[in-house]
Amino acid sequence: VKACALRYAPGKAVAAAAPLAPDLAKETATSIVVDTGALRFEVLKAGFDGIHQAWIDADGDGKVEEADPILAADAVLSPYVVDQSGKVYTTRADAKPEVSVETSGPLMACLRVAGWYVATDGGRICRHVTRIQAYAGRSWVRVRHTFVFCADSRETKIADIAFPFGLGQAARTVRFGGRPRDYTVPESRDLDAV
Repeated sequence: VKACALRYAPGKAVAAAAPLAPDLAKETATSIVVDTGALRFEVLKAGFDGIHQAWIDADGDGKVEEADPILAADAVLSPYVVDQSGKVYTTRADAKPEVSVETSGPLMACLRVAGWYVATDGGRICRHVTRIQAYAGRSWVRVRHTFVFCADSRETKIADIAFPFGLGQAARTVRFGGRPRDYTVPESRDLDAV
């Protein structure tokens, strides 16, 4: 085994670079905003709809522009479950989700949201625990959504489940899942229908 050493200007002290910000996550009265420098996104404290809106540093100038969101705030979209009778349960309908900053520092932030999928009549079908992780200087996030089925599986079946995103006009290429495969929205396609 060889020993290696890295020396920078022998005999001179080198100051560590200052972090971009002391904490990536900032709480407001109604939401938590995370800014990585390359990406800024917002998660609501009430009416959890996933990532409510997000912006990216599209031109690489180190500034996130709010004029062109990649995820646009949408009054309709929310993670949802549909049972066998067509009854829709959403996370947005949960009046009191537990939304918190689990970890936040200059390099990484992790938000935790726990709550229920709730129907318009107040019925509940399952719980969820969602963690959203973001990293300094990165323009992507990791979303881990745990779905806990709480109904009687002999009586209730799941017909559909989704975690939709409202893509903004600036979003042309997105990536989902474990294997890196990009999906590019064709120029001729109406983004409002995605």
